[in-house]
Amino acid sequence: MRHRDLRNTDRPSLFGYDRLAETDGETMIMIRLLVTLLAFGPIASAWAAAYPVTGKWAYDPSASPEQACRNGPFMEFDGDRRFDSGGNVPDYRNLTISRTGPSLYRVTDLFFTGPIRGKVTYTLHLVDADHVEMRSTLGGKLIRLRRCV
Repeated sequence: MRHRDLRNTDRPSLFGYDRLAETDGETMIMIRLLVTLLAFGPIASAWAAAYPVTGKWAYDPSASPEQACRNGPFMEFDGDRRFDSGGNVPDYRNLTISRTGPSLYRVTDLFFTGPIRGKVTYTLHLVDADHVEMRSTLGGKLIRLRRCV
């Protein structure tokens, strides 16, 4: 059985080339970049923005920061993760953050506790450099936090 020569320069083909082996180095780089973007694009879009605050924050704004942070409970913001020692869910991952005012943000977090996966949405109000308020959009529960030193 005789094989046909599949290289036909009279007809157009993908990227102007009939065979990948006939491409030059620059085109190969572009093709690899396109394949990489297609492969990792959905993963990259899942990366969320960082919280507008960082560090450790105490639940009790009336106590001294040293005492409140030493005794707990507290919340810690680290990039797109939030750790909470005062609630039922110890670890949250940020899904979306949108600024709704000069010091207001609408935040949606994901959480996983064993077999349960859920979302929580709340407003984050930056009262000043040392105080933050979080108000749940479901039920309106308010949590006041004070920055730990």
